[in-house]
Amino acid sequence: MKVTDVLTQKRALRVTDVLTHPGNRCPDTCQIVPSSEEVRSEAVQTLIKQMGITKAAIFIRENMAHKEDYLKIKSELFGQKSATQLYEEIKKR
Repeated sequence: MKVTDVLTQKRALRVTDVLTHPGNRCPDTCQIVPSSEEVRSEAVQTLIKQMGITKAAIFIRENMAHKEDYLKIKSELFGQKSATQLYEEIKKR
């Protein structure tokens, strides 16, 4: 894959990832990372296809439409505790 091929695709990719490869070519292991919007769109389409519009709408409303800041909530609940520390606390109960 040449740099121009990558840049013409509507996907997110750091140009330096491609430019650092010899001959400006991606090796077979080079992957293009999709944008969040692209992933979200594909997920919604898959939900609708697999579950139907009504169930997909309920799932989206309950799981994807929240405006909470997960990192803030995580910080308030767990502070600087590691997963190991949390596991040990849970195990004691």
